[in-house]
Amino acid sequence: EAMPIGVMVLYADGRIHYINQWATKLLGRGIEPLIYPEHFSEIYQAYLVGTQQLYPMERMPIFRALHGEFSSVDDMEIHEGDKIIPIEVWGTPLFDEHGKILYSIAVFQDITERKQAIEDRIRLAQEQEAKHAALRYTHEIEIKNTQLIQLNQDKNEFLGIAAHDLKNPLAGILGAAELIIESGGNLT
Repeated sequence: EAMPIGVMVLYADGRIHYINQWATKLLGRGIEPLIYPEHFSEIYQAYLVGTQQLYPMERMPIFRALHGEFSSVDDMEIHEGDKIIPIEVWGTPLFDEHGKILYSIAVFQDITERKQAIEDRIRLAQEQEAKHAALRYTHEIEIKNTQLIQLNQDKNEFLGIAAHDLKNPLAGILGAAELIIESGGNLT
């Protein structure tokens, strides 16, 4: 009773033998008399994570333990009204000295905080990746801007040289044109 996790014990025939206080709190109810294994998910409102589908009995660790399996799952959630509690469940069979299964034990705990921590870690990693991508993009833009500034300077230098090189021939053509105009006026 002092453990801060839920504990449930089933007889070999599938009837509930024991549920501790934490289990009662997590499941929202205690031992239900005359419960049939196929109705277990419905009575205790056990669902597959993120769905409205009742958790399949054949996947529940406590029932797998009745077949001699040690198992655990973390894809189960308990629905209590509008509250959803994700849980992790471990199932263990208990054998007698002849290897016959006497009981199965399920131990389970609320993993809301762990799931939230995982979601927060994923969100933080995504934010960090976005920041790194933005920094890479900013760095690429800075490189492109530097290249554009250099290209602009090269263009200005080229145009300056072209203008200088064209200035003397154009001045000569302009002078010749002025001479032709002046000499054309003297002919008349």
